[in-house]
Amino acid sequence: MAKAPLRTSETEAAAIEAAAADIAASATFRRQIFFWLAGAALLALFLYVFSAILLPFVAGMVLAYFLDPVADRLQRLGLSR
Repeated sequence: MAKAPLRTSETEAAAIEAAAADIAASATFRRQIFFWLAGAALLALFLYVFSAILLPFVAGMVLAYFLDPVADRLQRLGLSR
């Protein structure tokens, strides 16, 4: 059973409704972009302000990450951590 073709007023209403949905989606997308850019800017500012304080912690984490396999091997050989 085939549907009857839409009348002009129904077609126009559907087009207006689709355009309104596109505008709402565009506003939501812009809001998301603004949120992520603001978050990235705040993160960059935080890292810039606290870079001198964070450097020893980051260096310690990197060192621990790379020395963990060595500690595991020494533990298997009978030494304690």
